[in-house]
Amino acid sequence: MAGDTITLLSGRTFAPDAKLVERLDEIASIGGVSRIVGLVDLHLKERTESPSSVAIATDSLVIPKLTSVAQNCGMCLITTGLTRSDLSDERLDELFAHWRRSDYEIFARPHVSLEDMRRIVCTGARAVLDTYGLGPEMLENIEFHGTIGEPELMPWQRLTGIVPRFTLKRARYGFSVIPSGNHFFEVQYVEEIIDREACEKRGLREKDVVIMLHSDGGLLSDDLGNLYANRTTMTGWPKLLYGARKLALHARGVGSASAFAERMRCYFGADKYLSIDPESAEGRRYMTAMRFAMNAGYASRLATVGRLKRVLGAVFPGRRPRIDLLCDFSHNSILRENFEGRSFWVHRHNAARVLPGRLVFLPGYNYTSSYICLGEGGAGDTLYTMDHGAGKTIDRFMKEGTLRRMDEKYRTRSYDNESYKPAMIPHYSDEGIEQVMEILAGRRIARPIARVRPLAGYRFKWKGRLARLRDSLGAGKR
Repeated sequence: MAGDTITLLSGRTFAPDAKLVERLDEIASIGGVSRIVGLVDLHLKERTESPSSVAIATDSLVIPKLTSVAQNCGMCLITTGLTRSDLSDERLDELFAHWRRSDYEIFARPHVSLEDMRRIVCTGARAVLDTYGLGPEMLENIEFHGTIGEPELMPWQRLTGIVPRFTLKRARYGFSVIPSGNHFFEVQYVEEIIDREACEKRGLREKDVVIMLHSDGGLLSDDLGNLYANRTTMTGWPKLLYGARKLALHARGVGSASAFAERMRCYFGADKYLSIDPESAEGRRYMTAMRFAMNAGYASRLATVGRLKRVLGAVFPGRRPRIDLLCDFSHNSILRENFEGRSFWVHRHNAARVLPGRLVFLPGYNYTSSYICLGEGGAGDTLYTMDHGAGKTIDRFMKEGTLRRMDEKYRTRSYDNESYKPAMIPHYSDEGIEQVMEILAGRRIARPIARVRPLAGYRFKWKGRLARLRDSLGAGKR
């Protein structure tokens, strides 16, 4: 494995497999790559060019495939003013019935206009404050206050040369809906206070109900990620479709043959790790598109918080819900950052940005605990990055038979948009997530201040229009 370029935080029981080592060495050999940090939960994820749970610093060029197609997939943590005793099984059923209806209403009739989408991509989270009756204090605990770059509206003609109007229209559908896959909406309660002073400062007490959200900028961030790269993992008709759309987008407004050739190189080139100079004309256009995707992510999660406030108001009439956003952070991004007096482009792939004294959290699964954490000074040794979850480590412990099934009273009510009755998920012990937390705390990257346990979760099974039409026709035949 490449010498000083690669740092691994792997635990005692983990040795990277040969394919992972090969991929890291391959990335380390790219010109301009200065440092690679493989976090505790490091693994190869299917259909991605870069490993998961990694941060990669480059000197002066950006390499789109070193991060995810979905910029600003991220997470946020919310307090509710509720306690464990407020949420009976019947209340949870009611809560997620409201949430299911809210999701379907958004797909049936988008609650954001085309002009709203312009404001969202240009100004980020602040664009949704008035819509949901949220105050500006909600921005205080969002990374970069929820906006990348200057929050100024771009004229339509220039905007649509970067983001197709079709993408903006399409992005209105499902905006603020938490998509399927590994994204989640989980209701948790504080089971253990680890640092009482730090928790009291943030209004956290035992048995308090908190909500964890994991989502991105919806269809917009996915679309831009595919339009502004030649993803080697995409095949078949999606690749053909995006090829045609990319050509239509990047052939517009080209001032010269050389500019057109550069766009073709950037977005159609065969180089697996094609790089872009962010100071060039095309590089600035590319970084503007990624800025828009980042802003959509912050706005989408804050809109979800606003929807949650309304739903809790309906479930607890006469009792004003107290919604506080404790933290919101991305884990897929390309950001210019300074370390030890030097400036780098940091590419994070499924890896959370963490700063000393800032709140973050380390999720487990819907059958294990999770940890609320504070960043520490040792994060400077990992490009200010920590694991965005402990899933692969938990999987490994489960496969080895290390995790034990817990008492019958520990269950997670698992809801989705296709069933009116929740599945009951038994809980398992925490050896997996504890190992990740132990390493992060031992290296002073982040330390736990509270441990939370899941009560309920919800996932939306996102289907395309053809699949929804097929389902509706099938329903009509029964």
